[in-house]
Amino acid sequence: MAPPPPPPSPFELELRAGWGLSTGGGAGMSTTRRSPLTVAAGVAFAVRTHPATAAYARLVAEALDRSAVGAAAGLRVQPGAGPLRLGGGVSTLLFPYTALGAATSAGGCGRVGRGLAVCGDLEATFYVAGSDIPDGRTVVQVQLVAGVVFDAM
Repeated sequence: MAPPPPPPSPFELELRAGWGLSTGGGAGMSTTRRSPLTVAAGVAFAVRTHPATAAYARLVAEALDRSAVGAAAGLRVQPGAGPLRLGGGVSTLLFPYTALGAATSAGGCGRVGRGLAVCGDLEATFYVAGSDIPDGRTVVQVQLVAGVVFDAM
C-alpha cells in the first residue's frame, strides 16, 4: 500500500504563466483569437486538511497583444492522494480597463525537490462584466498554465 500523501503546506508561494485562446460571443456573433500571455504571482493558505483545500490570492498581469493588471482569488482542492487539483474563484482586471469573471481550473503538481513543485493546469475564465466586455457578451479565455510552487513554511 502506498504511503499517504504529505499534509498540505500551510502557506505556499506560486509563480504562473499561461497562454491559450480567447473567444467572445453574443448577439449571434463570435470571434476567437490568441489570448494575452497571463503571468501571475500568488499565495495560498491551507484552510482544510481532508480533502486538502487552500484559499489563494494572486496578482495578475496580461502582456503581448494587450496589457492589463488585476487580481484573482478562490479555492483550490486536491480531492485525493494523487496530484490532481481543482480550483474555482473570481478573476478581475483593474487597469487600464476592467473585466470581472469566474475562473475554474483542473491540473496537477509534481514534487521536484524539498518544498518545490512544478504544476500544470487547464484554466478557463468567463469574463461577464467590465469596461472591456461589450454589453450582452461573455469573453471566455482558455489557457494552458505552467507554474512553480514553493512551500513557504
